[in-house]
Amino acid sequence: MINQALAGGIELNARLTQLEQGYDASRAELHLEAANLRRVVDTALRINHQSPLAPNYDFAQDTEAEVFEVPTLTAGWRDTLRGLDTRLNPGELRPITFDPDAADGRADLVYVHLGHPIVQKAQRLLRRSLWSVDSTLRRVSAVVVEDLEESFVAAVTRMVLVGRGGVRLHEEVFLVGVRLRGRRAMAEERAEEALDIALDGEKLVLADVRVRDQLANIWNVPDAPLRQSLETAMRDRAGRKQTQVTDQLHRREAADVQRAQEIFAAFRTNLRDSLTSLRAQEAEAQGQLFTDPDQERQQRRDREAMQRRLDELDDEEAREISAIKDRYADVKPHTTAAAVVFALTRSDADGWRD
Repeated sequence: MINQALAGGIELNARLTQLEQGYDASRAELHLEAANLRRVVDTALRINHQSPLAPNYDFAQDTEAEVFEVPTLTAGWRDTLRGLDTRLNPGELRPITFDPDAADGRADLVYVHLGHPIVQKAQRLLRRSLWSVDSTLRRVSAVVVEDLEESFVAAVTRMVLVGRGGVRLHEEVFLVGVRLRGRRAMAEERAEEALDIALDGEKLVLADVRVRDQLANIWNVPDAPLRQSLETAMRDRAGRKQTQVTDQLHRREAADVQRAQEIFAAFRTNLRDSLTSLRAQEAEAQGQLFTDPDQERQQRRDREAMQRRLDELDDEEAREISAIKDRYADVKPHTTAAAVVFALTRSDADGWRD
């Protein structure tokens, strides 16, 4: 027994370590670093005409993470502030941080994570602003990235996989880049690495206005090779992404079919048990001297209705399963560029400027 308990403890610890490593990898893959979450909130506050987060330096001696005070916000943000105060100090908002380690075990500091109401509202505002014609959010930028090996243009690409009937099955946002001085798509791993550096950097410098004008001219000419190259790369990457999630969609389809079959099986069992119970009650009532005619008629109607429902159940189950399979049939990708960024090396930016 002791050996089994020790083995179970070792296995559990190994599993927890694996989950922790997977969690950190997923955070990095999804760009959920503290600085990125802060930028999302800062940008949403700015485009919604709110006061910015104010740095709180009182925590500097306790943590190296950035800590902020939440400003006075308008009524539309009121629900996002729930939980920032305490019962002992109602209405007094605690400072926030986007670093999970900084707030660990502390009651005087609130960790604002991806699912926090402030971040959730900020994401909704940014999504709407991406497609709004009157938004102040710029969807095209050119930045100079220090230590970048080569310049490239990158698209923040949104791919939606839609099944038959317009049902959205999968949505993913990813980065696609091509070399600025060539038409060949960058190697995937190298492109991802370069784009991560470009978009996650803390000190991105806006390119000179003369450089931006030249890039705009290159991009806007009819049948611009650079634009066509990036669009081709987007379609190719979307195709590869679709192939990668095909197995996942097949598993979801199988799980949905199995769930439907289990529901219908349970319903079928329930109807049969109910019919058996009603027939037993009718048989018992036939041996009695005094019976209620109204009750007998109601029992008969209930039994007939249940029997009809049971007889129809097989056809209904077949239709439901057919509808599920139709949702996963003829899957097509719909790919759009949510934003475009020109990431330039210092030498390229200086050359274009001069």
